[in-house]
Amino acid sequence: MKTYFLLLGFLICTLASAQKAGPQGAYQLLSAQYGDTPPEIANGGDAKAAKIIKDGYWITAFYDTKDKPFGGACGGSYTVKDGKYVETLYFFSWDSTAATKTYSYDYTIESNYYHQYGKIQSDQYKDYIIDEMYLKKQSAEPVKNDALEGVWFLESGKWGEQTYDRKTNPDRMGLKIYAYPMAFFGHWDNKTHSFYGAGGSNYQFDGQTLTENLVFTSVEETGQTHKIKITLQGDTYTQEWDGYKEVWRKAPASK
Repeated sequence: MKTYFLLLGFLICTLASAQKAGPQGAYQLLSAQYGDTPPEIANGGDAKAAKIIKDGYWITAFYDTKDKPFGGACGGSYTVKDGKYVETLYFFSWDSTAATKTYSYDYTIESNYYHQYGKIQSDQYKDYIIDEMYLKKQSAEPVKNDALEGVWFLESGKWGEQTYDRKTNPDRMGLKIYAYPMAFFGHWDNKTHSFYGAGGSNYQFDGQTLTENLVFTSVEETGQTHKIKITLQGDTYTQEWDGYKEVWRKAPASK
């Protein structure tokens, strides 16, 4: 009996600690209500959605494995304070007027389930309900090397004839979040709030090669697998594949 109460107390403390710390990881959407539409079960057909929440930053994406590979994405930073999960939007592909604004959500965490409820305001989405239930993603195989886990911002890139350098173009931003077994990225403009693109994958990393199986992307076909050479150096890493090259820097702690 004493052991039972000790285990019960430990479980209660663990759940309370997780609730206070807020969500962390990659989540698949189970059900949702958006605006005045009735709640819907997600993933019942081809339409899917997933969210990564990690170390003060987040990205959510909507995609379809059949007719519409990419349906839209949003992302930004977050804090957990006074029992609320609070998001600041960096980009919102459906309506750029939602970007830079902060929205507060009620949330609960029970085991691997995460629920958030709140409203957003923009020119297109006024007093718009966001009510989502997620299940945390699991993998049968552990990540081989966790050096990429966390949040990164794009420093420079070369994609064929197109090049980018954050020093000369500080308003154009790239954010990538690794929360095994998934990794998401998003690109946007901080000044105009324009959305440039996003993508996500199931990933594995062995310390040298990053393997990304594309789940969704706004810029190429899904279902592809990329083998990417990774070079880690201090708080940056370089990834090279198919003649492309990107340099990413570890994100500062979100405030």
